[in-house]
Amino acid sequence: MSTKIDWADEVWNPTVGCEKVSLGCAHCYAEKWAARMVGMQAGKPGAVYNSDIVYGGRWTGNVKCLPERLDVPARWKTPRKIFVDSMSDLFHPAVPDAFITKVFKVMEDNPQHTFMVVTKRAQRMALLDLPELPNVWLGVSVENQAAAEARLPWLMMTPAGMRFVSCEPLLGPLDLQFWMPSEDGVGNKLDWVIAGCESGPGAREMDIEWVRSLRDQAFHASVPFFLKQMKVAGKLVKMPRLDGTIWDEFPCRCEHAGCRRVDATEYMLRGEEDVISHLCAEHARAEGYCLSCHEWFTEETWETGICRECTEQFNGGDEDDDPEAEYPYDWDEPVVPPDDGLLLPDSIVEQGPAE
Repeated sequence: MSTKIDWADEVWNPTVGCEKVSLGCAHCYAEKWAARMVGMQAGKPGAVYNSDIVYGGRWTGNVKCLPERLDVPARWKTPRKIFVDSMSDLFHPAVPDAFITKVFKVMEDNPQHTFMVVTKRAQRMALLDLPELPNVWLGVSVENQAAAEARLPWLMMTPAGMRFVSCEPLLGPLDLQFWMPSEDGVGNKLDWVIAGCESGPGAREMDIEWVRSLRDQAFHASVPFFLKQMKVAGKLVKMPRLDGTIWDEFPCRCEHAGCRRVDATEYMLRGEEDVISHLCAEHARAEGYCLSCHEWFTEETWETGICRECTEQFNGGDEDDDPEAEYPYDWDEPVVPPDDGLLLPDSIVEQGPAE
């Protein structure tokens, strides 16, 4: 099922139903949507949502496992980013271990997709004997510092292709530096930080300084940062600009130290250059960033990461020369724009990393 969630292409709900466990659950969007679905499916055969799941507009705490949905990812042949259980929590205590095992087997059997699982029940997730799958990204939802300190240690104990934190709804300042990558590279660390405000009636406010702090912590640790939504001039804005930049970074599977996964095509179309920092050579080649003239190109670069124009200059204008000739570039180092180095947002340049 397609989704409006900006960091995913599809949602896949092998289970539905949940219950509230912390402050972040107070205005649960999934609960409201489920209550609406009860009305829409009332009297229809095979209705997934009913009073066993939602009663009086509230979660009952019951969870329904849907084995008939286990084959859905296999039907999607095109690689997709899939949010798993947007209408539930896969690690809810009512979900049997055996069913969780089946869900992980489906994810293992569909390596063409990237599966993103978010939970507030990190302890149960960590205590299960889960396989480490490169295409399965495990994350925890944290709304404040107390939630971060309760859930992130369990996330770090869990094997995962990527580990991330979803700071939605962000209800207070967060210090995540303890779980950010360090120079010594010891221990499991965060690979991605997502942030966003609460939406809907009665939404609690998010302070922009909390967001700037998270962005700065992530940036200085070379961790991709994704700002999903926040209020601008009193209006909810999806994918807003923070200090002039749309922060829509994704983590990368490559093993290049300091790589920051950037959707280069989007930045190129917008004419922005300030998030080129730490784009590894592997993705510079793939996404059309020339390592010679440091410009974006609409046509594909050569396998060497050099655009056609620069290749012709290297070869004396002879287009028939070997485009894969050796050039003096270190492919294992992050790509940094020339002269001025990293082009940082003003708040980072002036203030430095958040303390």
